[in-house]
Amino acid sequence: LRDQELVRFFTTIGDSTQLSAVRLNIVLRLNAELAHGCLAVKDDHLVMTNTHLLKDADPDEIEASVSYLAETADYYEKQLFGVDVH
Repeated sequence: LRDQELVRFFTTIGDSTQLSAVRLNIVLRLNAELAHGCLAVKDDHLVMTNTHLLKDADPDEIEASVSYLAETADYYEKQLFGVDVH
């Protein structure tokens, strides 16, 4: 895959600096339950990201990926931060 072009989508869930080490550990464990994508820290933000091979990223797949990221990230934002800001 190193010679393949990738496209990565991500959405912000919240400020990762507001999470304790225990909560960040829980977030890492949640990754094992995700059907697609992953939870990660990007700069000071907890994000949800999904990566596709560019050559296979057709409009329907992109729409499904973005929709999944938005819905799942909103769920985790409410669970972890108690709000839906992003």
